[in-house]
Amino acid sequence: EDHPSKDTFIQMMMKELVIRIKQSENRACYHNQLLQISDSNRVAYVIKYIREHLTEPLNVKILADKACMSEPNFHRVFRNEIGMSPIKFINQSRIKRAASRLKNHGVKINEVYMACGFNNLSYFNRVFKSINGMSPKAYQAYWSSKSDVSKLNK
Repeated sequence: EDHPSKDTFIQMMMKELVIRIKQSENRACYHNQLLQISDSNRVAYVIKYIREHLTEPLNVKILADKACMSEPNFHRVFRNEIGMSPIKFINQSRIKRAASRLKNHGVKINEVYMACGFNNLSYFNRVFKSINGMSPKAYQAYWSSKSDVSKLNK
C-alpha cells in the first residue's frame, strides 16, 4: 500500500514490539530470580508477598502499602514492569494454583476456589474460564479422563 504514513505506522509498531519484548523479559526475570532481588526491588517484593498470601484478601491498596507507594503510582509501576495489572497477576497466580489442585480427581471445586483465595464461586468460574478456556468442572473432568487413560495403559 502506498499510504503516506506507512513508514510512521511501521516505526510505531516496531517500538511497540520492542516494549512488549522488554516487558516479557522483565516478567521472566521477576519469575526466575524473585528470591535474589526481592530485598532491593519493591515490585519483586510485592510479587513474593502475593505468592505467599494468595489465600488472603489482596487488593491494590494493600500491595501499594507493602511497596511504600501511592495506589496510582504502584499500579502504573507494576503494569510497566510486569505488563499486566496487579489484580490480573493475582488472579492468574490463584488460577494457576487452582488448576494444579483440580488435576486431582477427588477434590471439590468449592474447596479449591476458597483455598485459592476466591470468595465468590461465579467469579472464580469466570476468571478460570477466561484464563484456561474451560470451566473448572470441565478442566477437572479433562484431567480425570487423562489419568484414567494412563491407568489403562499401565
